[in-house]
Amino acid sequence: MIQVQKIEKPEELEQAFGIRMSVFVVEQGVPAHIEQDAFDGAADTTHFLLRLGGEPCATARCRATEHGIKIERMAVMAGHRHIAAGKNLLLYMLNYIQEAQPNTHIYLHAQHQVVGFYARFGFVAQGATFMEADITHQKMVFGA
Repeated sequence: MIQVQKIEKPEELEQAFGIRMSVFVVEQGVPAHIEQDAFDGAADTTHFLLRLGGEPCATARCRATEHGIKIERMAVMAGHRHIAAGKNLLLYMLNYIQEAQPNTHIYLHAQHQVVGFYARFGFVAQGATFMEADITHQKMVFGA
């Protein structure tokens, strides 16, 4: 059973950080000091956690910026990819954002290998690719 929730408790946030460390730092080689940042504890940042059968296996956050709401740090544990964990997490977040702030601008910076994933859910690439943490990224806007 897949369960997605807004993170409310410190232990849930620690589980999310563990997923991010596993995916971004261990698997992708992103330096830990880049992966966790000041936005993690900011008042305008909301974190989410997906569990499969009670096991935390995916996470993401969103935050208000001067350009709208930015979805960030979406991470799915390697053993849980291709079972709709990312899909369920993204759809939950989009619904959450649209209910909280209808008609707001939603965007993200997608790693090059998942641009197609986000495109399936209505995100459109904008501008040239760029580098973040030595990984090629593409700005994508929801419903553009």
